[in-house]
Amino acid sequence: PSASVTYNVINIESTSGTGFTVSDNFIGGQAPSCGGSAWTKSTEYDNIFSAINLNVGTGSASSVQNNTIKNFAWSNSGTATWTGINIGGGYVNVGTSTGNIIGATSGTASIIVTGGGNDTYVYGIKISGGGTVDCNVIIVNYISIVSASC
Repeated sequence: PSASVTYNVINIESTSGTGFTVSDNFIGGQAPSCGGSAWTKSTEYDNIFSAINLNVGTGSASSVQNNTIKNFAWSNSGTATWTGINIGGGYVNVGTSTGNIIGATSGTASIIVTGGGNDTYVYGIKISGGGTVDCNVIIVNYISIVSASC
């Protein structure tokens, strides 16, 4: 990153839109299927990050299924948040037919987030705002949070 800005890998901001599908994605790492070395970000800037960000309408359901988010070494200069799946609002089904994985299913820390302050927040999944969200079958595991100030 070249500035302290927000990064969303998949970003759907359409409060009047409905019926979106986000499925079968691999986010992280430097090789196919989240493989290879970790997706690394240095502490030079303070960047809010969401792998998948949805803020959609409430008509028909949007869907987030069978996504894998892992293999990160993310460092911020301040307290910006890191989020796997962020649902800002709307009618969304998350992992209702095929689960999503945030982190790893076994082993050691697959997502390492280092913050430059005491108030660094990491969310596997964050649901806020209005609407209906059906969240089921999510694996959130092997995530490490490090505060540079402690």
